[in-house]
Amino acid sequence: MRLAPAFLPLAFLLALTSGCYGVEDSAKIRAANEFRCPEDQIVLTPRPDLSEDTVDVFACGYRARYTCPSKRNSSVPRTCVREPLQ
Repeated sequence: MRLAPAFLPLAFLLALTSGCYGVEDSAKIRAANEFRCPEDQIVLTPRPDLSEDTVDVFACGYRARYTCPSKRNSSVPRTCVREPLQ
């Protein structure tokens, strides 16, 4: 068991460098690209009343709703589908 502590720095490094994309991350990336809006100017509002995978987005004057179903591999962004808002 003495070898286990030697692997802790490596495990910590892997945890830091491996990306994990949730609904918010994926929706923000999609909105930034779609509306040409800097990510720091995008406001997300989770919509658990609709689905745990749905968020409302306000980005540089645009409004949208995205549903971003989960994927098995969370190291890549989810594919978000835009729904129209009135």
